[in-house]
Amino acid sequence: MLLWFNQLLIVRQPMKVKHFFLYLFLALLGMSCATATFMWTEDKSEIIRVAVMQDAEHVFLEVQGGYKVMDPALGHILMEGRHLSLVDAQASERGIRIGEYDFSLPRIRIETARDFTLIIYNKKRRFRGNLDLIRTEKKKLLAVNRLPIESYVRGVLYHEISHRWPMEAIKAQAVATRTYALYHKRLHFRREYDLTNDIYSQVYGGRTSECLRTNLAVERTEGQVLTYQGHLIPAYFHATCGGKTEDVTELWDHEPLAPLKGITCLFCQHSPHFHWEKELTFKEIEAALRAAGFSVRTIENIRVLDRNNSGRIKLLEITLTDEQSRLISGKDFRHALGPNRIKSNSFQIAVEGNKVRFTGRGWGHGVGLCQWGAQMMAEKKHDYQDILQYYYPGTTIASINSFGP
Repeated sequence: MLLWFNQLLIVRQPMKVKHFFLYLFLALLGMSCATATFMWTEDKSEIIRVAVMQDAEHVFLEVQGGYKVMDPALGHILMEGRHLSLVDAQASERGIRIGEYDFSLPRIRIETARDFTLIIYNKKRRFRGNLDLIRTEKKKLLAVNRLPIESYVRGVLYHEISHRWPMEAIKAQAVATRTYALYHKRLHFRREYDLTNDIYSQVYGGRTSECLRTNLAVERTEGQVLTYQGHLIPAYFHATCGGKTEDVTELWDHEPLAPLKGITCLFCQHSPHFHWEKELTFKEIEAALRAAGFSVRTIENIRVLDRNNSGRIKLLEITLTDEQSRLISGKDFRHALGPNRIKSNSFQIAVEGNKVRFTGRGWGHGVGLCQWGAQMMAEKKHDYQDILQYYYPGTTIASINSFGP
């Protein structure tokens, strides 16, 4: 310290006293910043774990601002710095390698002062919070973004609802999104992550996907969740129900739940997905079913055997040319052919030669919030509480703080 102070006094030109002390203050401040590590800890609010990359051979990572590479089990700092330039993280024989550094651990955590960037499908995406890298049994990497619930909802809304829609519809979606995430956090607490970042959970794009209006909806509903009889509900949602929402027990192994038994929807008739048609050949259907693991050869006919109370298809019979037949649920059939080709399970079938014409209503599984219905309710001046009560009847809006971890 004395040597450093003496060096400070060696200046080429005379310095006024007040300027000297200002210089001294700035130099001390700079030295403090150079030697001190950043003080960052996870937000004390609910933390959500999102699998943003699975079975990855390479995770290309960059950190803007200060960072620490931690052993999350013991809390030891393994490496730290002011900025991490783009590096390639991989599973190694001993553990996990980041650039030239090899850590003999099955899991490491990268804590960030600001945010980090991942290259996913050749596109850079920025994320808030921390990143866990976990070495799998296949010697690949699972990348899990850990971040506060409100930051997570900000990264979801832009993908799940139009930011141009009325604010009350976006606010309803924010409450549903937050509730869905926290319900699944409690359901999957033994797993390495709570949610994925795709259509099988909620589409999540991180900080890159945030925009002003969706962020406002998050702020104006901060901490609000849906409950029924004091418990969080799985607040499912979909694009268009086609006139009637679905009972949750028809699609998933779930106990009957009053708010998710299905209602008649009077508000989504204006949706561009209210009516749809799709024509496929038998060969296209055969290929899709075989790719999904069903044993089918040449299809001769398809017919509906059973529908549920909402009018959606429960069971189909597929007749083959060898006079055998296969029974398949409507849910499995739609999943095999793809949810963008067969938009819902509410459809009619017309076989014309070697082609099948599907004529249907709605887009999505049909459970819970109908988003195009919510949009019209908001246009008609219903607030987000009205919308949520309509699509999840009997629920109460409560605070996150009223629930334990």
